[in-house]
Amino acid sequence: MLEPSLEEFANRLERHWENSRRLAKVNLAGRSEIDLGQTVLANCMDYQVQLQGMEVPSYFIPGSYHALSDGLRIGWHPRFDALLVPTPEPVTRTDRDVPTNSAGNAAGDK
Repeated sequence: MLEPSLEEFANRLERHWENSRRLAKVNLAGRSEIDLGQTVLANCMDYQVQLQGMEVPSYFIPGSYHALSDGLRIGWHPRFDALLVPTPEPVTRTDRDVPTNSAGNAAGDK
């Protein structure tokens, strides 16, 4: 599979998600944010689109949507972007980061 094809596939999913959000806001005006989010989710999980001109397995589109959501490109809650703030990458320590004493042991080691 070519990378440009996967990116175009993701873009098509994202466009459908955005249209689903707009429709939900109009059709469900006055309803709760949870109702809006669940409607967008259901609409997206039912979406069918081809990848490189071929049908994809039934799990592929929902999984792709969830990957977009995990990456915070999309979200199900109407205010997901305000509610979910990306967390920084965890800092990994190396032996060079640990202070040592004159004997070469990590500080605090006996």
